[in-house]
Formats: sequence, structure tokens, C-alpha cells
Amino acid sequence: MWIFRVVIMLVAGIPIFSFLGAVLLYTVRPVGALLFDWSAITFDHYLSVATDEYTLGLAVNTFLYVAASLTVGSILTVTFTWLVQRSDLPYRHLIPSIMIIPLAIPGAFIAFGWVLLASPRTGLLNLWLRGLLGMSGTGPLDIYTYWGMVLLTSLNLVPSMFFMLNSQLRNMDSALEEAGSVCGAPVHSVARYITLPMMTPALAASGIYFLIQLIETFEIPLVLGLNANFRVFSTHIFFLARPDLDEPQYGVAAVFATFLTIGGLGLTYFYMRLTRASYKYITIRGQRSAPHPVRLGRWKVAAVGFVCLYLAVKVVLPFIALLWMSLFEIWRPPSLEALGQVSLKNYAYVLQDPRWGRAFANTVILVVTASTGNVLLAGLIAWAAVRDPSARARWLLDWLAFLPRSLPNIVMALAVLVLLLRTPLYGTIWVIVIAHIFNYLAYTSRVFISSVIQIHPELEEAARLSGVRRAGVLRWIVLPLLRPAILNAWLWVAAHSIRDFTYPLMLGTMQNMVIANLLWQTWIIVQMERAAAITVMLMGMLFLFVIPHYYFMRRHRV
Repeated sequence: MWIFRVVIMLVAGIPIFSFLGAVLLYTVRPVGALLFDWSAITFDHYLSVATDEYTLGLAVNTFLYVAASLTVGSILTVTFTWLVQRSDLPYRHLIPSIMIIPLAIPGAFIAFGWVLLASPRTGLLNLWLRGLLGMSGTGPLDIYTYWGMVLLTSLNLVPSMFFMLNSQLRNMDSALEEAGSVCGAPVHSVARYITLPMMTPALAASGIYFLIQLIETFEIPLVLGLNANFRVFSTHIFFLARPDLDEPQYGVAAVFATFLTIGGLGLTYFYMRLTRASYKYITIRGQRSAPHPVRLGRWKVAAVGFVCLYLAVKVVLPFIALLWMSLFEIWRPPSLEALGQVSLKNYAYVLQDPRWGRAFANTVILVVTASTGNVLLAGLIAWAAVRDPSARARWLLDWLAFLPRSLPNIVMALAVLVLLLRTPLYGTIWVIVIAHIFNYLAYTSRVFISSVIQIHPELEEAARLSGVRRAGVLRWIVLPLLRPAILNAWLWVAAHSIRDFTYPLMLGTMQNMVIANLLWQTWIIVQMERAAAITVMLMGMLFLFVIPHYYFMRRHRV
């Protein structure tokens, strides 16, 4: 067992500490100096950040943005998860499959879709409302505001958090909840005093994970925040690393990354303190009662309306706006006259582009290999962390798995670039695969650890007493119980590999180009109509994940 533990620590630890070391070295490198040039060391980057008055404003803006987005997103996600796993909501088994679509849509294009819908002057909804109400000028809607950023970010947070919490609530034994109901406790009291406390590990893990993710998210703040005059740390780091005209300030960006890493490590320690007594949260034993759905009664219509409203705001309306734009060589407001100029020329241009075939093939390789490799590594780490008798070893494994989440994506991508620049991996799709495996390790390890904690060791002990070897225990007992977590984690990584921009842009070349590269290149040269066509095609490709996932969920009642 100790050999297995050491191997896992080395496999997870060496690359992660290499990435972290590259970030720390950048903080003391003068502008233009090589990474490993020890002849020049400076602390000017730290001094620049500490003395800049703009830093305090960034911190306040980031706090307000992250706190509001996380609060609203968490409330929406817990409501969704409870409706799917504990209520008689119609077609609730379809929701986990549907959630893959908003999960894989890049946040920038959701924001761009809402710019088309709710920009003050030319937004489709504003044009319709002004005509309906007899108004003139601009408005009444304005997406370029702080609350517009919070709304779209919260909606963008729901699918990822849903997949993290869904398997946790599904595996939870409902005996305690039913006992509370039998004693006369109303539904909201059962949820508050029984369900939520039993979900403490998953809620803490998701809160910590998405708190850090929100701090570094820059797609929605980039699209909306600049016009709203509301810049946060993420957009500031992005412009430091990728300025339009000036020389990149990697050192200053690395200083911000270092401070965020320290905060991430503190949050990780807080999470481990919460889950230290893991036996309190064991809910899968030899005998387990199936949950009885709560009857919504007159609230069923409201629940269905809640789900439909979310999907409309998050997916349907932005998709309609993007679809409309993709059907015109030059964008036109909706009208009967405009329908006569509808064409598929943008789709033809994309398919005839020689870069499309290469990008599509590389995307398939990236999605399959990164998702599979990530799930295998995260599963091994979670199993070793939960079942290891050594408390220090458990803490170290969990900490190693979460450490990549503490690094902003833009800086971690830069670290991967520097470390692998002169290796045979650079310029191939495998450099992006490696980056994705470690970047998403924090999420998948959280999912697996929360699920493994729920499995009582008595099930494995009973199998071993019956003569079953360790491999057989894993094959016939552990893996079937972890099947929902494995599927959800694999699909989560696959969807995020499709939608990710940071690593393909930082590590991409003409040889390892993926769809995200093609999408971004089309967007930045202001070919919005063709970019919209690529987005619509990308969303259509997601049904390759949705349909088999839906049938699997129905067959196994996940």
C-alpha cells in the first residue's frame, strides 16, 4: 500500500510543484529575463502591486462580484439538485443530461448572446420592448452592469456545481429524512436540519472550489465588465499577461497569482478541517433505503417554471440570438424583410476552412484523453486519500489534488508553456491534454472524495472476508457505487475541455489547434457571424454527449 501511495504522490506532485515553482520564479524575474536566469532577481513586482492604489479597488470589486455570484449560484444549484433527487418533478431524470449543454457552452458566448439580446441600444429584447411600450432612445434593459455580470456568472455556475452535488445527494440514504417527515417536520425543516448538514462535505468542497474559480474567471467580466467600468482581478491578470500593445508583465501577473494561491491553500485547509471526521458523513451502508420523492402538489407548476426559466435565460435566448446572427453575412435586426436574406453561407465558410478538420480531430483527442486520464488519476488519489490509514498521507494527497485550482489558469498555462517549451511535447495536442488533466484535477478529486467518504468500509470488509481479493472488491463493489460520480466527472471534464479558451490559446500552434482556437481567432478578427456559426455547430455536437448520457441515466436510474 505504501508503494502505491508514494507513486500517486509522485505522479500528482512533481508536475504540480513544477507549475507552482515556475509561477514563483516569475515573481522575482525582471522584465525580459529568462526564467532560470539566476543572475538577476528583483522584488519590484511585489512592490508595484503593494503600492498601487488600483489594487485595493480591484480587491473590493472582486469581493463584491464573487460573493454575490457564489451566493446566487449556490441557491439556484441546491434548488435544482433537490428538485431532481428528492421531488416528483416531471421529467427530472432528463435534467442531468440537459445540464451538459449549458455546461459546455463557453461563458464568453453566453455573455455575447446576451449582449445581442440586452445591449442598451441594439439589443433584440430592447428593440422588441421599445416597440411594444412605445419607447425611444435606449434600454430599458442594460446587460452592461454589475448585476448583469452577477446574473450571467451565477447562471454559468449552476451546471458545474450541479454535477458536483448531484451524485452526493443521490447516494445519500434518505432514512433520516423520512424519519424527520414521519415525526411531523415540514419539508423545509427536513432540508435545513437533516439534508443540508449531511451534505456538508460536498457543499464545502463546491463552495471552496467555485470561490477560487470565480476569482479567476475572466470571460464574462471581459465581455461585460469593461463597458460596465467594473474590472476585477481576473481581467487585470489577463491584460497583464496578454496586452494588446505593451510588453507582457508576467512578473506582476505572477505576483497576483501568488496571493491567490496563498488564499487557495487557506481555503483548502478549511475544507480539510470540515471533513476531518469523515465518518460523520457516511451514508451508504449494507442496508440502504431508496428515497421517496416529495410531492410538490400545487408547487409543481412553479418548480417546472423555475427550471424552464433557467434554461431559457441560460441557453435558449442566447442560442436564438447567436443562431439568428449566424444566418446572415452581416447582422440584421429581426424582421420579416430580413428573413428573405437568410443563408447558410457562414456555415459553408467554416466547413470549407482547412483549419476546421484539424481542429475537430484535435478536439476529439483532447476530450477523450484528458477526461479519461483525469478521472483515472483523480479516482486513484481519492481512494488513497480516504482509505489510507495515515492521516498525514490523506491530507497530503487531498492537498496535492486541490493545489492546481489555486493557480489562475492564465498563469498555470504560462508555467506549462515555459516548462515544456523545449520538449517534444510542445506543439502537439498532448501538451494541452497534460494541462487539462491537472487543471481539472481539483474538481474531479472533490467529486470522488465526497463519494468515497459515503461508502462504509464494512462493504469492502465483508467482501474480503468472503475471499474476494482487493481487485475484485474494487470491480464488483466500489466501482458500481461510484458509477454516477465517474460518469459525471468524465462528462464535466469533457465539457470543460471543449469550452476552454485559456490553455488552447496559450499553448496552441497550427498543429495542435482545437475548436476553441478557431472560435477565438474568428471572433477577434470581428467575424462575429462566422463565430456565431461555430458556436451553434459546437452546441449541436454536444448532443453526442447528451443523448447517450440521458439513456444511461434512465437505465441505471442515476
